[in-house]
Amino acid sequence: MACNGFHANGQDSLVQPLLTDYYQITMCYGYWKAGIHNEHSVFDLFFRKNPFNGEYTIFAGMEDCLRFIQNFRFSKSGNVVLDRFKSK
Repeated sequence: MACNGFHANGQDSLVQPLLTDYYQITMCYGYWKAGIHNEHSVFDLFFRKNPFNGEYTIFAGMEDCLRFIQNFRFSKSGNVVLDRFKSK
């Protein structure tokens, strides 16, 4: 159930864990398979060009990013999608 744009589990109702690239999904799966999914890890977020041919970029929304990461979970329907990518 969503309230103020967020589900009861704290996830944003518009931004879902499956809206990521295959690299992050592969890394999550690899960490889980290796049994280190509960260990702390560090990833970088970057881009090569400023958007709209601009000269600088302003980052805002760190609190939203942290909340998303803290509540990162795949739903049952998301797991169905991820099952298609399992290596055999």
